[in-house]
Amino acid sequence: MAKGNDGNYLQHSIEIESAERLTETDPQGRLHIALTHGMAPWERLREPIPGQSRCRLCAGLTAATLPPKPREPPVVAAYRKTRVSTSRYPNSAELLRTVVGTDKLSGGIAEVDNAKYRELVDAWSGSRVFPVCESWRCQVSSDRRLAAPRDLQTPWLFSMDPMTYIENGDEDDCYLHRADMDRLSGVLSGFIASGMPGIATLFVYAVRPETRPLFWNFVDDIASRIGAHTRSYWVPHQGGNRNLAGLLYAGIRLSPDSQSQGIRVGRT
Repeated sequence: MAKGNDGNYLQHSIEIESAERLTETDPQGRLHIALTHGMAPWERLREPIPGQSRCRLCAGLTAATLPPKPREPPVVAAYRKTRVSTSRYPNSAELLRTVVGTDKLSGGIAEVDNAKYRELVDAWSGSRVFPVCESWRCQVSSDRRLAAPRDLQTPWLFSMDPMTYIENGDEDDCYLHRADMDRLSGVLSGFIASGMPGIATLFVYAVRPETRPLFWNFVDDIASRIGAHTRSYWVPHQGGNRNLAGLLYAGIRLSPDSQSQGIRVGRT
């Protein structure tokens, strides 16, 4: 099930804002996506865990049940279009579908759970978005579903949301490791080499104070390797832990601020 806390709100707010900005750069409003952790198209939100921050998510879900308001956060409009609820919460791909349109999306979605993968196949049947039932680490090499197509002619969004960041280890698991540096640098270099505008979003959750600078160093090191710019965002999670969003972008200008209420800018 989806976590049901402000980590969902952070991720989907940033992804939707990124998609809107990227499609503005294409005359046909197209977008190529590479999503590393698919989730089922629709999942029930988990019951609230005491102490975890979910006020931003709840406010967004409530706003989505009301008529549109001027200058409302883009994620609220996307929630409204998907008729979101706590028993039917959409994954990133479904929210991006509302912004871009099925016919203007292309790309790949990785999901290791076979049942969720089958749901993704049904959801994207007949489209140019192709789910794969395999780890993202197996799908970022050349000519695989999460890699940049050789003839990419559209803006791109590469998005990943592992459980959290870990400095050590190299397992093919649900975490992001320092050892993933070469994999990510390689796949993102391929996208940037296309010359098309693009954004990579890296989300990690429940990050402890001592781990936060390690994650930001990881983002900066990738940016240095691939020649990208960065943006940083966060929301509280529980206690002193935070949910973090690191953006790497090229070929496009981004405002430092998020349009969604409650998302904080920077790394403090």
